[in-house]
Amino acid sequence: MVEDHPDRFAAFATLSATATATDAAVAGLERAVGELGFVDATLSGRFLDDPLFTPVLETAARLDVPIYLRPATINQIRTTGDYG
Repeated sequence: MVEDHPDRFAAFATLSATATATDAAVAGLERAVGELGFVDATLSGRFLDDPLFTPVLETAARLDVPIYLRPATINQIRTTGDYG
C-alpha cells in the first residue's frame, strides 16, 4: 500500500530492544530506513531510560528519523512494582 501510494502513506518499522536483540534492532532500523525507505520506527516493552535503548536511539539520531516510544503499559508498571 505504501509503495502504491507514497503520497498518502509512510512506513515505519517495529523494533524490539531486548538483552539479546539490541544489535538486531539497530540493524533492523538501518535496513528499514536505508534499504526500504521507512521514515519512522517504534520501540516498546521497556522504560525510556533503559540502557538497551541507547544504541537504537543513537542510530535513529544518526539516520535523522524519529522514534515512536511506547516504553511500557500500565500493567507492566504495576506488575514490576517500578513506579520510578
